[in-house]
Amino acid sequence: MNTHLPRIIHFEIPAANPERAAEFYRKALNWKIEKYVGGFDYWLVTTGEDKEPGINGAIMRNRLSKQPSTLWAYHQLTRR
Repeated sequence: MNTHLPRIIHFEIPAANPERAAEFYRKALNWKIEKYVGGFDYWLVTTGEDKEPGINGAIMRNRLSKQPSTLWAYHQLTRR
């Protein structure tokens, strides 16, 4: 059985106050964060230069009123 998971390609951080979370990550980790212009509360996160190893992601407003703090990670799956 192959237990190898593909590389994580995107992450999402839910936050009750995404503007405050974006400011925190900008200052703490020097991330570039820009508000998505698509009609919903979503901030695109660039964690570093494209030539450097790593992944980019997003900060989003909590979808549920009591959604716990979590980190959602996405894998790219391919068929063999």
